[in-house]
Amino acid sequence: MKVVVALLVLCVAAINGAGGQSFFGSEPSDDYYRRNDVFDCPSRYYPPVPFLNAFSADNAPAVAGGVRAFDGEYQHMVAIGWEFNDGIKYLCGGSIIHSKFILTAAHCSLPVNGISPTTIRAGDTDLSSEENDYLAQQRTILRIVRHSLHRHSRSYNDIALIELEQDLLFNLQVSSACIWLETYIPSEPLQIVGFGEMKLADGPSMTLQRGHVDHHPIDDCDKRLTTRRRIPDGLLESQFCASHETMDTCQGDSG
Repeated sequence: MKVVVALLVLCVAAINGAGGQSFFGSEPSDDYYRRNDVFDCPSRYYPPVPFLNAFSADNAPAVAGGVRAFDGEYQHMVAIGWEFNDGIKYLCGGSIIHSKFILTAAHCSLPVNGISPTTIRAGDTDLSSEENDYLAQQRTILRIVRHSLHRHSRSYNDIALIELEQDLLFNLQVSSACIWLETYIPSEPLQIVGFGEMKLADGPSMTLQRGHVDHHPIDDCDKRLTTRRRIPDGLLESQFCASHETMDTCQGDSG
């Protein structure tokens, strides 16, 4: 079983609407931001999206073990693009944590054929179509700040912040991520989402895909690793392990 290793990032997201206006009509209670489980986020932070799209993701054909995400389902998700002569190639993903900042993997800031990432696309689940794009937004990347200890040859500290030239406007399809603040990993299945390859060496998906994986204790995960070339010090407490027998992330899902 392939093991997916990801960083456990603990940070606080600012949940404000466009123009600095709060989604709340009044100040929330002191314990409002303490989450009860991993699935309580949409009902507490995001506007309802029942009318955005009649498409049912549950009825979509499975892709790489997952299914097609529908409009407004993952409002924090962005695609990170590299601008080549033949157009924009979206090769990584990221999460909105503020109207002007995207959280992603440090290796997603690296040049491809000498070209660095320059743009992000938010609020769009189908990069090949302009249908339902009335709330989608394109933004230019101002700068990318990588973790100072990240090394491309290692899978440690693989995290970066993207600063945008212009703030995103939060709406029914674009909003900041609801981030888990606790130090423990919940036992519920963890959701994975991205525009990565649907088959090995098949190229990035133009539609946003979703699936789920199960969390594994670090010790169990450590025993399954077949190589330690990128993690010579083993798995750290700041990382977590997850996998699934039929679902997985792939090239292009980074971030």
